[in-house]
Amino acid sequence: MSHLFEGRGNCKVLCGVQGILAQLALMFVAAMCLALKRHYERPKRSARIWLMDVSKQAFSAGVAHLSGMVWAIIISSHTAVEGSQCAWYLLVFFVDTTIGVTVALALHKCFVKLACDRSHTGKCDASGDDSTFVAALKVTTESVSRCGEYGDPPSALIWLPQMIEWTLCTLVGRIFSGGLVAVAAPLFAALASGMDTLFTSDIAELWTVMVLGPLSMNLVQVVVQDAVLKWNSRRAESSDCFDGHGSDMEDFASPYSRLLGA
Repeated sequence: MSHLFEGRGNCKVLCGVQGILAQLALMFVAAMCLALKRHYERPKRSARIWLMDVSKQAFSAGVAHLSGMVWAIIISSHTAVEGSQCAWYLLVFFVDTTIGVTVALALHKCFVKLACDRSHTGKCDASGDDSTFVAALKVTTESVSRCGEYGDPPSALIWLPQMIEWTLCTLVGRIFSGGLVAVAAPLFAALASGMDTLFTSDIAELWTVMVLGPLSMNLVQVVVQDAVLKWNSRRAESSDCFDGHGSDMEDFASPYSRLLGA
């Protein structure tokens, strides 16, 4: 199995301290971008709501990052293609930023619409405490359908289904992007190999691929995702998704509390 981690080039996505520092730098810049956006947004979200919104991106970004590295290692290890792991990581990242994010957002919209429809029709309604599973399913449905709303006061039990749903959407988008690049690897091979020739140092290529390259794409990506994942009060006022079903999200969290023994 060790040959899967060798690749064809010299730059590797997992290369000790430099690799870790580069990835931490990318995370820091993305977080600063979101913090700057929050500073100028009006109306401004509370710190707790903002942290809940951002944490959904943090979890999904971590999963997507690991998926991207796995794809880069697998593709670069194939004997029929050229290019280092770093070059293939950047290619997968680029495809994910353009196509994968579109897939993730479309899937997210479908999940929210489905949850909204089920809540509106009462298909997840649970009378009494007869079925804890059905009650918990209702909590999940209501939570996903009200993306960015966490109750008053904000509850982690309402945030959790939203985080899982968005992470799943992001993972599907990254898997789709990586698979697309893998299938078309012979077509991208010359481009990947060409990227490697631009650098005389593996460390320079690593930092370019992990920080400078994704930076410009991440600046757009995290802002777009944040706009989608946060709760828009105007959207809440114009939505009839919850007519007759109430809007007090803290009431929906009680089945989860029972499941956790709270």
